[in-house]
Amino acid sequence: MEDIIFKLKFDFEILKNLIIEKIPYSSVVLNESKWNKIREKYSSKVEQVLVHQQLNSYCIIDFIIGTKHHDYRFAKLCESMIKAINNEIGKSLTFVKSNSVHKWAIDDIISNMLLSMDIDFKSNNSDFKNWVNELFVFNKLTCYTDYTLVKMEQTLSNNKRVDYVFKNKETEEELLIDVVTLQNIDPTKHDTADTFNSFINQRIQKKYDSKLAESTEVRMFRVLPVIEYQGGMERFKIEIDTNISLPALTISRNEVEGMEEIIVLEMNVFLEQISKQNNSR
Repeated sequence: MEDIIFKLKFDFEILKNLIIEKIPYSSVVLNESKWNKIREKYSSKVEQVLVHQQLNSYCIIDFIIGTKHHDYRFAKLCESMIKAINNEIGKSLTFVKSNSVHKWAIDDIISNMLLSMDIDFKSNNSDFKNWVNELFVFNKLTCYTDYTLVKMEQTLSNNKRVDYVFKNKETEEELLIDVVTLQNIDPTKHDTADTFNSFINQRIQKKYDSKLAESTEVRMFRVLPVIEYQGGMERFKIEIDTNISLPALTISRNEVEGMEEIIVLEMNVFLEQISKQNNSR
């Protein structure tokens, strides 16, 4: 595996062709300048990995290369991740066929997902996951039949930007949404559901306040947290302050009729599933 990465560093065409093979839409959203950025950023990352023999923060290219790994189980996990991402790309492109005004935003999300990589080998928070979550959440939100997507990347009067503006089809009331990904939350640091939820809600409140600070607009705004599951979280039920937040979501691996799928679930639904699985063992 190390030898493969080393070769890819010096022959970028191999890597470029592999990316296009695994994520075909990359050939649409990546121009020459962006391909050069990927080459430069991934070369820097490879240098860090080879020197320190450590990789904490994965990017999409790591998963793409992982599909060629000699360990069949690891390669299969990487393949399922890439398949899930391609499925979500397909869903988003189907949506924008009849909502072309949003295509630029989807292309931007996919482009950033491909370009995003943390050069700091010690990093535990993956920027790549933020963009993957954006894609999954977009497809989740646009499935809601009660709301119409009006705009993406709305600038407020305080020059802060929010991710989405939706309109209620019945009341025509606008709902502004901003997505936040919460990674690497350690449940062992919390003895009770109260302290755990207090921590979660503080993170959400911080995001909420940062967006509405000095804004003169009076519109409904909610944070949408996407929480990365860590073992032990199933001890708790997530209780969100609904005045500032929508119910928390998570991206999870599920087995449906013998086939593994990566899907978006409400966090509490997922935690309940994990708890039931643990109790049945």
